[in-house]
Amino acid sequence: MLGPEVRWLPSSRCAAGRCVSPTCFGAIFACRDGSACSDTSSPCCRSQRMTTPERTRNDTLRNALVDFLGEARVGEDAHLDGVLVASVRSVSDVEGVLAVARQMRIPVRPRAAGLDSLNLTAPPSGGILLDLRGMNRILEVNHSERYALIEPGVTWRQLYKRLAEEGGDLALPTAATPRGLSVWASTFLDGSADASLVQGALPEKVWGVEAILSSGEAVRTGSGAMSSGWWGRGPLPDLSGLFIGWQGATGIVTRLSVSLRPRLKHVRRLLFPASSRRAAIAAAIRLAREGLCDEAAVLPWTLLRRVFSVEGALVRQPGEPEAYLHVDWSAETLPELEYKRLRLGQNLVRAARRGGSFDEPVDLVALAGLTPALKRLRDLPLRLPLGGAGLEAAAAVACYGPISRLVDGADVLDEAAAAHGVGAAVVIRPMRGAHHGMLHAVLGGYQTGEPEAVHGATARALERLMGLGFVPHRFPTELSRLVFSHLHPGTQRLALRLRRLLDPQGVLDPVPWGLPAPL
Repeated sequence: MLGPEVRWLPSSRCAAGRCVSPTCFGAIFACRDGSACSDTSSPCCRSQRMTTPERTRNDTLRNALVDFLGEARVGEDAHLDGVLVASVRSVSDVEGVLAVARQMRIPVRPRAAGLDSLNLTAPPSGGILLDLRGMNRILEVNHSERYALIEPGVTWRQLYKRLAEEGGDLALPTAATPRGLSVWASTFLDGSADASLVQGALPEKVWGVEAILSSGEAVRTGSGAMSSGWWGRGPLPDLSGLFIGWQGATGIVTRLSVSLRPRLKHVRRLLFPASSRRAAIAAAIRLAREGLCDEAAVLPWTLLRRVFSVEGALVRQPGEPEAYLHVDWSAETLPELEYKRLRLGQNLVRAARRGGSFDEPVDLVALAGLTPALKRLRDLPLRLPLGGAGLEAAAAVACYGPISRLVDGADVLDEAAAAHGVGAAVVIRPMRGAHHGMLHAVLGGYQTGEPEAVHGATARALERLMGLGFVPHRFPTELSRLVFSHLHPGTQRLALRLRRLLDPQGVLDPVPWGLPAPL
C-alpha cells in the first residue's frame, strides 16, 4: 500500500469517471493496492472523486487572497470559469497564496506569460491560478560561469534583450516557442531549442532551481544549494528533476539558472534540397556525430510551399525534393568555418553514394534578408510552417527516441497519416551529438471537418512509435490514456509516492503524466 487513499481533483468535464477535459492530463487512476491503473471499469479502481467546492468564487477565498495581496492583484480570468487569479511578485507572495490554499484545501496551478501550448495551466473550477508574470527579474547574468539566474516570469524576449545590452558575447538558445513566452514555462515542459546537437533539449540547460513546496518551505537544487553561484547541477544529488517536467505539481519554481553559450563571430545556415529523405537523415546523423554542426535537421518537402504560399494539392511533383537538409554551423575564425564547410561537403558526397542526391544549397541568412515576408526562415528548424498548404484540423506530435529508428519513425508517421486519408509534415532532428533523436510532426486533414481522421492517425502513429522505443513528448491530451499505459508500473508508483511526499495535502493541482493529486 502507498499509505492514505488517493483521491482526485475535479475536472471540468468528467463522465463515468473518465476525464475528458482538454485542460487535464488525468488518465491514470490509483487503485486499492497502490498501483496505477488506466481502466476505470476495473473493480480495484476507486471511482470516487473529490467533489468540487460548492461555491467556486466564494467570498471567503477572495477575501483571504485580497487581505494578503491587495484588491488589485486578485481577479478573474475571462477564459476560465470559476477560477480566481492571484498575481504574485515575490517569494513571500507565493508562500502566502499557498498558505491560503492549504488552509482552505484549494488547488493551485502556476502560470507565467500566458497559457502554455498544451493548455495545462487551467485549474479546475474553484481553483487558484497563480500568475507568476510579476516575478520577472533577471537576477544575475554571469559572464565567467556563463549562466543567467532568472525568475519564472522572465520571457525569452526579455532575456535576449538583456544579453544584447551586456555586449552580446553570450548567446541564449532560440526556443521553439514565441519570444513572449516565459523561459520557465517552455523549459520545464521539456521544450526544444536550436543548437540541439551541442546542448540538447531545454531542460538540459537548467543548472538549478529555487522552489517553494506546498508546505511553504523553500528548497534549492544544483550548485546554488551549497554555493553562491548557480553554475552546475553536480556533484550533489541531482534533485532538479523533481521539478522539471512536473508542470508545477511538486513545487512552485521561483528562480532558475539557465546555461548560456559563447556567441561565435561567424555563422552559416544552409538548406540543401534532397532527393531522398533517408539519405538526408543519414547525412544529418553523420554530421551530428562528427561534431561539425550546431544543428542538422531534415525538414518536410512541403516547407518551401508554405514559405512562398504556394497553393495546390498536397502532391509532390516530379523533380520536387523529398526533403530538405537544414544545417547550421558556427566558428570563431574564418579558417575554422571553411574547414567545417569542406567536411560538410564530404559528408554529403558519402550520403549521396548510398542513394539520393543533394542540390545546391540555399543560404538562409541571405534569403531571409531579401524581404520581411521571408524573415521566418531565420527561425528554422524551430518555428516553421510544418503543414502543407490546406492542412486543417491539425494535431501536433513530438517524440524523443533512438537515433537508429529515426527513418522508421518518420515512415510510421507518413503511413499512419495515409491510412486515415490525412496529410503529414515531419521534422527529424538528431539531438545531443546524435545519442538520440526527435521527431516532430503535424498530422492534419485537408478540410476542417476531418478531426476524427486526424485523431485516428495520431493514435495509430503514437502506438507504433512507442513500439519502436520512442517516448512521446507532445500529443493531444485525449490520447493520454494510450501514452500512459506504456509507462512502467513501478515508475507510476514512484511518481505517486513523490507527489505524496512533496505535496501531502494535494494543494498543487496539476496532473502530470496522468497521476492523481494525493488528496
